[in-house]
Amino acid sequence: MIEENQEPYSLLCSACHTPCPANQAHVVPGWNPTVRRVWTTYRCDNCWHQSLANLREAVTSDAEVGPSFCDFLSGRGYGKDAETIRAAPAALQQTYLLRVIDAIETGQLILEP
Repeated sequence: MIEENQEPYSLLCSACHTPCPANQAHVVPGWNPTVRRVWTTYRCDNCWHQSLANLREAVTSDAEVGPSFCDFLSGRGYGKDAETIRAAPAALQQTYLLRVIDAIETGQLILEP
């Protein structure tokens, strides 16, 4: 969130390349199949739900997504959670990662720029 004394700024939506005020942008983990990594992406209101749907698809269809998603979580300050996910059986890892995506979508987990 923008602090009261901070100047407003915009972020560029990683999907549609439209500028979006930072207080309306969504920080979303995004799977990049070309580089085989989960990256931090910024999405506008029009693009963020589809991005989460794409990530859900990747989590359920590509085994490489899980470890990279855990790296993403560690890099965002959720190292303990990432280690819990990594230590879980493979089927449970997927369930946990899908729950993280659900928490982002429902606003229970808000990732800051």
